[in-house]
Amino acid sequence: IGDWLSFKSGYGALFTQEDPFAFCSYVEEDWAQLGCAWEFSKRIPSFFTNEDPELKTAHSLRLAIDAGADFAQGRYLEDIVTSLAHSSAYQYVLREPEFFVQLCRKVSSLPNLQEKCIIGMMNGLLAGGRPENGPERAARLCASDRISQRERVACVESLTLNVQNSYNPLGMREVCQLFPQLAQASLAPWKICS
Repeated sequence: IGDWLSFKSGYGALFTQEDPFAFCSYVEEDWAQLGCAWEFSKRIPSFFTNEDPELKTAHSLRLAIDAGADFAQGRYLEDIVTSLAHSSAYQYVLREPEFFVQLCRKVSSLPNLQEKCIIGMMNGLLAGGRPENGPERAARLCASDRISQRERVACVESLTLNVQNSYNPLGMREVCQLFPQLAQASLAPWKICS
């Protein structure tokens, strides 16, 4: 939807920096509003074209948080942050975990939004990295000593679900070998590697 509207000049007023989710207000069903907000959040960086990439990402996430809090009484705010963090992480796949944690801490002081940002970044690393190192980079973020135990559990749960849905049992065993630090962490979701 976001890409389609970007090319239709008559719909320009439905996607603005002042209200990036204006179009989504016309959608009635909850599932459709969520899908709309998820997709439109990824378009927010287009408002910050002449900025340093890291500033662009931080400004985009802040705008998404502000606009997402206003849209539908903030019902989709956490999903909006996760979506934008996911798509933003692609350009940083070679960065260290501390970079992602610091960025997520910088854009919000709210623990739930920091957690959703970290999960989105992790999912972006998993999807955006090369097949031979995307899972490893995602696991390194989940294992970082810079995130809280609550964030770590949420990160590992999300990573586990994505890995289980992406690999057959043989591939899953191979993936588990990449994550010895998580397999030994005795986090309930990661016991699939035991």
